[in-house]
Amino acid sequence: MSRWGEGRKAHNPDEKSRKFVEAMAASGIDQDSIGRVVGVSDATMRKHYAEELATAAAKANAMVGQSLFHQAVGGPERDWTKASTTAGIWWEKTRMGRREPKHEVALSGSVGSYDLTKLSYEDLERLKSILAPAAGLLGNPSGNSAEGST
Repeated sequence: MSRWGEGRKAHNPDEKSRKFVEAMAASGIDQDSIGRVVGVSDATMRKHYAEELATAAAKANAMVGQSLFHQAVGGPERDWTKASTTAGIWWEKTRMGRREPKHEVALSGSVGSYDLTKLSYEDLERLKSILAPAAGLLGNPSGNSAEGST
């Protein structure tokens, strides 16, 4: 016994704790948080669980990738009637580098809102003559003709 007491009990990882650490690391939980849950220091995590911490993310990515691949191709039996279009598109974009074409949008004229109270009578009449044909095409929900309204 040391002069400071018995100290901390040595950590002896078993298969269950290794699987637990690996599952947490695979889920993206940081090493510090895993150590707190397991009840060990950062140094002890590195000492006893280095392999689990180093390989968990790659193993998880492989499992998810395999699952998505099987969804994209219709399972291990390649039954195309069971294939997922969404998984196939994801695979195309992330693994094959495909991209959707960019669409250009061209606007003509001004975009914004205007205070019509600031327009002159002549400008309002000109606007009315421009919009009247469009109002006729869309129909007038009020039942009044475009000519008779002011």
